[in-house]
Amino acid sequence: MSSNLSVAHLGPRSLFWRVLWVNWLTRAVLGWLVALPLICAVGASGLGALPQADRALFEAGGLWLVELFFREMHALSGGLRAGVFLVVAALVLRIPVTALLFASTVDPRASLSLAFRRGLSRFPRFLGLFVLELLGRVLVLGFTLLTARALESLGPHPRSEALADLIPALAYVLGFFLFSWLSAFHECCRAVSMAAPKLPFGGALSEASRLVRASLIELTGAFVLYVGVSALLLAAGARGVETLDVSRPGALRVTGAFFVHQAALFALGSLQMLWLRRVVSLTQPGLAQPTEVSPSALR
Repeated sequence: MSSNLSVAHLGPRSLFWRVLWVNWLTRAVLGWLVALPLICAVGASGLGALPQADRALFEAGGLWLVELFFREMHALSGGLRAGVFLVVAALVLRIPVTALLFASTVDPRASLSLAFRRGLSRFPRFLGLFVLELLGRVLVLGFTLLTARALESLGPHPRSEALADLIPALAYVLGFFLFSWLSAFHECCRAVSMAAPKLPFGGALSEASRLVRASLIELTGAFVLYVGVSALLLAAGARGVETLDVSRPGALRVTGAFFVHQAALFALGSLQMLWLRRVVSLTQPGLAQPTEVSPSALR
């Protein structure tokens, strides 16, 4: 009875906002950890000894930033290598949160703890999908670059410079749509894996492929809208930070830039959840409903 009350008092809206805050917090913490090696490399460069501290990086058109790059290239390259490792680690650590997003979307009336345990039980499946998606993105990127280079070499006479630039751009458009289809396919795989946990891995891939073919136009349009609005949010956040001009002294400017960053991050997390809800809503008619699992069975 107590477990029923714990599910009943937490409505879909409450679960949505709780998961949204978890999504934002993990993004913020892991993003800070990824940037930490570069922050340490900049701090070790001696820039902090200047009166302007790191504000000097943004003064005079970023000349100090260029100087720092050439003078501390070795330290920065080490920070970049560590950053790449941390990016991969952060993506793996984000898998349980991604599973939580799907669990709360597939079954919005579950409690937060039950949705988290459901998501955690799908970690091996989601990890396998993450590896497949990463390999697929690398293949799509390689195919796009090779196709663009081939079209550029077969392009028109140099006098038609506009057309010479347009033809290779077609390869990038094709690559973007391949990327969107790949992303929609893997999101459908995750939705299937969450809604039908007893379905084997191959069955989930086959079912997701069928669902993508059935809703290809809708999923592609939703993904293009998701990417477009995300780009606008990033541009708006960058413009907001630029307007604050953190190169000038003032704690309020730095505080304002921090809140602009976090607001953009929160908006991106909200947009991600709306995209996943769209994926599930398009594929839900073909999915099995989530099985009722007691909280004690998942402990």
